[in-house]
Amino acid sequence: GQQMNSSTGKTNGTGCFILIGIVLLGVFIHGLVRYFSDKPLYEEAHTAFLQGDCDTAEPVYNEIIQKVHIFDFGKIKANSKVESSYCDEFTFATNSQLMFIYDFTIEHPENPLIEFVDDEAAQLLESIGETEEYVTVLNNDACINEIELVKAGLLVEENALLLYKLNCAKFQLWYGESDSAFKFLEEILEEYPQHSVAKQLNESFKNDTVFCSLTQQMSESSVFNKDVNNLANIFLDCAENYTKQNEFGLAAKVYDSFLINFPEHPDVESVNLLLPDLLIKAARASGSGTIERPNESGWAPEGIARVVIQNDSPHDLRIVFSGPDARIEIIPACETCMDYYAVGPIYCPEQGPIGTFDLTPGEFEVLVETTNEEDVVPFTGTWDFPGGKAFYSCFFIVTTTVY
Repeated sequence: GQQMNSSTGKTNGTGCFILIGIVLLGVFIHGLVRYFSDKPLYEEAHTAFLQGDCDTAEPVYNEIIQKVHIFDFGKIKANSKVESSYCDEFTFATNSQLMFIYDFTIEHPENPLIEFVDDEAAQLLESIGETEEYVTVLNNDACINEIELVKAGLLVEENALLLYKLNCAKFQLWYGESDSAFKFLEEILEEYPQHSVAKQLNESFKNDTVFCSLTQQMSESSVFNKDVNNLANIFLDCAENYTKQNEFGLAAKVYDSFLINFPEHPDVESVNLLLPDLLIKAARASGSGTIERPNESGWAPEGIARVVIQNDSPHDLRIVFSGPDARIEIIPACETCMDYYAVGPIYCPEQGPIGTFDLTPGEFEVLVETTNEEDVVPFTGTWDFPGGKAFYSCFFIVTTTVY
């Protein structure tokens, strides 16, 4: 009985070894099959990886990683995990912000994809185009870290450097740093005047108002004053584009500055005709009060409407007429007059300086405002002046308490 038992035990043990061997052989064969099926996939992903193309490589890496690899021949799965991890770091860094790319160069110097950061930075800057994506791309102090970005190899291409400067000018304006914004513009035009980005900048002066808030700095800049005619055109284009946007106050401000800076320019006369209408539209847009036409006070020569206005306030008054004539007149302050509180006088005090204006008869849009006090509400009206008559009015200031 004992021999029989001994023989049966040997038979069972041999069968176990055979079974294990078969399983191992199956696993080995499975590993080989997996290796030969995954090898071309990995090579495809690895080739894309070496070119910095993680968009192509990542899905393939994920396909390999998700498969079961009992034996990882050639370390295909392990290498896929490592390179996929490199891609994750690289993709996150290059997705939205220039400073994320910079941080990537500092925090992951061992990542082989670091050689592609300059291309990615350039593509990110080019992607901004005419949009307002510069707010996102240049967030986190990118525009005050130019030296560090250059040292990190992110602005190697000249085109990338200039797009950086152009969009930083926009970003700094958006952020309220106009002097810093203007410095970027000067650097582009002074150091790279023939570059396509400089030409793009000059086109933007003609077509939009992005940099029009910097016209005062432009008028004081030696870089912009190298071509005075071009500078004058920037002012005119800015005012025209502001007008198209119904930004009448900004348009008037630029035209005012134009008249001061370019008094001999051939377009001065046409600007003088445009400015009164813009000032009146700006006042109405700001919430002006309404003022009626002055009363008739006498006769005037035939073909003339004579308007007499007395300034009974301690403020300089600007009187603007837009109609058959375009006039902007200043009546100086009355040195002996005062502002009234809550209630004004019943009759004109008749103490202040007088302005007499002979106009072509017809209908006028009119603005009366102080020249310097922003808290004084302007008044506008539509006044019809027949010829041969005179009209008189006085103006004084009544203040009220605003709760």
